Amino acid sequence: MAMWHVAFTAPQVIAPLIGGIAAYYFNRALGSGFGYRVVMFMVIVYLLAGAAMVRPIRSGLPGRRLP
Repeated sequence: MAMWHVAFTAPQVIAPLIGGIAAYYFNRALGSGFGYRVVMFMVIVYLLAGAAMVRPIRSGLPGRRLP
């Protein structure tokens, strides 16, 4: 149960730190509003990376062969 808790809460703690720092930096460097575009692009990259990591996982019913 502790692993589930860490798996659900750690991203909620780390993501605002990374996204907030990125948004602040890009808003200061390139103008107001650009940092949030960078954060949304990071969301897309993390989503695709997560999907790529989950894709190779195979599961099946007991006694049933996977193709």
